[in-house]
Amino acid sequence: MKILLISHGKMALGIKDSVGYLIGNVSNIQANEFNNLMSVDDLADIFNEFIVEDDDCLIFTDLKGGSPFNVASMIAHTKHNVKIFYGMNLPTVLEAALLPNDTSLSSAVEILSNTCQESIGFLEIKEEI
Repeated sequence: MKILLISHGKMALGIKDSVGYLIGNVSNIQANEFNNLMSVDDLADIFNEFIVEDDDCLIFTDLKGGSPFNVASMIAHTKHNVKIFYGMNLPTVLEAALLPNDTSLSSAVEILSNTCQESIGFLEIKEEI
């Protein structure tokens, strides 16, 4: 399964770097930044070059409603082999990178949806009385 990370600025590059640090080879992950020199057409080119009809693809974007998410969503409407996650974070991308090669796209979505729910939280430390 191919994985594309795309974010405003270098966040996607940093997450890919961290995943590589933790598990080694990340040859199935591509990371791109969306910067102020790019247009939405440039984003569309990135997605269209990444998505190949025979390969299942997971796309992670940083913000719901941001340009990377919006362009990916438009393209995904015409592709059956693409699923998009927004709110990208290291635990979820790490889980995606560790999925066995034979994991179906629907199983990947189910597994990663659970990881999304568990990967962010708030630790409340109560003061002792």
